[in-house]
Amino acid sequence: MRVKPRLMTGRAAIWLAAVVVSIFVDSRSMARAQALSDFSSGPAGEVQFNSVTPQNFAEALRGKDKLTEVTISGHLLLPDRAERVPAMIVKHGSGGAGTRELEWARRFTGWGIAAFVVDSFTPRGVRETATAAGQLNIVADVADSFAALRLLASHPRIDAGRIGIIGFSRGGTVALLTSFVPMRHGLLNTDGRFALHVALYPNCSTRYTGPTSGAPIVLRLGGADDWTPAAHCLAYGKVLEGLGSPVDAAVYPGAPHGFDSQRRTVLLPHVRSSRNCETELDLVTLRFRRLDTGAWLVGRQEIENYYARCITHGAHVGGDSTSLDRAIADVKKAVTAAFRL
Repeated sequence: MRVKPRLMTGRAAIWLAAVVVSIFVDSRSMARAQALSDFSSGPAGEVQFNSVTPQNFAEALRGKDKLTEVTISGHLLLPDRAERVPAMIVKHGSGGAGTRELEWARRFTGWGIAAFVVDSFTPRGVRETATAAGQLNIVADVADSFAALRLLASHPRIDAGRIGIIGFSRGGTVALLTSFVPMRHGLLNTDGRFALHVALYPNCSTRYTGPTSGAPIVLRLGGADDWTPAAHCLAYGKVLEGLGSPVDAAVYPGAPHGFDSQRRTVLLPHVRSSRNCETELDLVTLRFRRLDTGAWLVGRQEIENYYARCITHGAHVGGDSTSLDRAIADVKKAVTAAFRL
């Protein structure tokens, strides 16, 4: 299925349409499939499972038991090994799940690690959030990631103590959010936790704060990224370290947003960027403030007014072969250390 983003023409439209091509079955097949409540039967391939769709952080922190379940799609790849193996959840960006996620999943299985690509968009009827971010709050992706963690922990082929998460752009922010204890308490309700959080070019314009699990965080950033600037994430990495998480951050010089692809760099003129915004959200108190002035933003209207002024449009996206090779090597090193391979 090809999806043409609204208001886009030319090469930019073709590029983003290609990004959102799903690797999953169509909606009719998903409707016929039965959602699994656990993975004790040892499934592989296309699976459906239940999650929830919180509309905001307050709903997420109140707990998933207060929310209506929704069926989500995922694709689980297992390495050809007899022993129990570690696993990585692979979380897509604002263009949806596609070739990039499947390529990373195959790399993981080549390293002896299971990979679970989770699609938060297709089952909910969402095409992309690059131009229409309000379609789906990012906490829904976080809920799906914790649901996937719980299910992987029940799989007989997977070591429950060695499950990590990797995400790209929006998915990278999800990978960071899953390190916070309040999010885990609200959306997981078990003692499980991720053993590793890998974020490639995430959006760090908002710094989320609160107690973290202490699991290692890996940040890989593009030096020429004008969608989610590296500077924001380098600053945020120091904050995360202060909250108790060891952070390994690196910037790839000259690399654009989406550097781990092999696509030619193009300008996407209509995507929304918060590169000029700087805020902080406390995940314990849900107090929200501007970092430039220190002023607290009280109420939805104040927050919306601020973002209406700081949000801008247009960003470059494309691959960089040198940065891709570095990212592969860096991620392999990180999983080898975290999972004691």
